[in-house]
Formats: sequence, structure tokens, C-alpha cells
Amino acid sequence: MHEAHKIVHKSPSELIEFCGGGSYSAAKGEDFPPHKHSVWELVYYRSGHIRCPVGITQYAGVPGLLLITPPQTVHAEIASTAYSNYFVQLIAHFDPGWPVAVHDDPSLGLQPLFAAIARELTGNHPYRPDLLALLGAQLNLILRRARLQTTATPAEALVMRAEAIMEERFRSSLRIADVAAEIGCSPSALRAYFATCRQSTPRAYLQDVRLRNAVAFLRNSSLTVQAVADQCGFDSASHLSRCIKKATGASPGRLRIGE
Repeated sequence: MHEAHKIVHKSPSELIEFCGGGSYSAAKGEDFPPHKHSVWELVYYRSGHIRCPVGITQYAGVPGLLLITPPQTVHAEIASTAYSNYFVQLIAHFDPGWPVAVHDDPSLGLQPLFAAIARELTGNHPYRPDLLALLGAQLNLILRRARLQTTATPAEALVMRAEAIMEERFRSSLRIADVAAEIGCSPSALRAYFATCRQSTPRAYLQDVRLRNAVAFLRNSSLTVQAVADQCGFDSASHLSRCIKKATGASPGRLRIGE
């Protein structure tokens, strides 16, 4: 994908050498032609929808997908839409045993990890070598754990990505149609995936996330009911009160500290 930079950090514990990294974006139709590197390349897709041939296999590049390309493996990007990613290039002086494709979820936390690595590799911050050593070790362990976990079905991977989006953005006026569009499927398909994998609906999950956070605010803060409603994505204080009453049998006031 990108030209490798000079070696900027080596982690003695795992013999990982970071060669470069950063963020990248391209417009629709701005394809990256087939190419290969002499080092490992890890690309985390943040937005857009593209086709990603890696060797003889083609992957759907959607937000939350991490593709790991071994050295000397031909790969490309075919941009169906505008897209953006984080990329990291490294040398591994051991057999990492990493999977080729990993779908991010809240338990992995790949997006903030790649953002942190890219930030360190493109900046000159205090304690940079020490932090890169820690980030490299974390990356290796997370990818080894992903290798050990049961491979998620495509439906499960999409559901986990949808859940991650709802956990991150429940405070906004997020719609299920928005979530479906971001992960690259229709709202009806997303509802079908939730029915199969969770025996529930995406709307119910989003409501549960909002209620869970609202209850935590009510029990552990002095915010007004209206402020809690604003913080947790409810239309109004009365809307929040009705949902709290239905879910817990108690009014918001009774959930306050010491009441």
C-alpha cells in the first residue's frame, strides 16, 4: 500500500521492528494497484467500502476490518467508495501466527490501538520508544488472542461491529439505518443478523445501551433528568422517565444515590 519507511523502533521482547505507519485516505475510484512489500503490512479500515484482494483471496474492506498482509504477498485496494484507514508496516523476527483478517469489536479495541501507533510513528513525542514498545507488545498479544478465538461468521462479525458503533455513539441521534449503512448492509439484513445471532433486534440493543448508561448517570451523578436524557440519546426527560419506569419499575428519582 505505502512505501516502507526506515526502521523507527524495535521491541526487544518480541523482536518487532516498526518500519512506518500513519493514516491514509482515498476518493472513490482511486484504486491502489497490485503491489507487495518486503515487510508485514497491517491495515485497519476506518470508513468506506472497498474490495481488497490479498493473494488469491478477496476481502470486503468495511469499517472495523483489519487486514494483515505477510511479506511478499501481492495485494491491492479497489475503491467502491471513498475510504480511509490506518496502516502499520513492521518486521517480525518470529512466527507471529496472526490471522489474515480480524473484525474489530469492543473486546479487541483495535481502532484506538492503531490510532495510537500511527500517532507515535508520525510524531516526536516524549517517551516515544517506550510507548511504542508497549503498543507493539499489546498489538502482538491482541492478534494472537484473535487467532485463538473461534472465527466469527460474517453475520456475527457484522453484529459485533454494529454493537461497537452503538456503544460508541449512543449519545447521538443514531438511527439503525445509519448503523446498517456504515457496516455495509441494509437495515432489514441487520435485523435478520441480530435475530439469528442475538435473538433480539438492533433497536433493542441500542435502547439497552442507552438505558444502561442513563441508570449509571442517575445513580452516580447529580445531573438533572433532562441532562441525563441529553447525554444518553433520549428525546426528552419524559421519554427517559417512561423508559426507566418500564425497564426497572421505578422512577428516575428513586434511582438517585441514597434513595
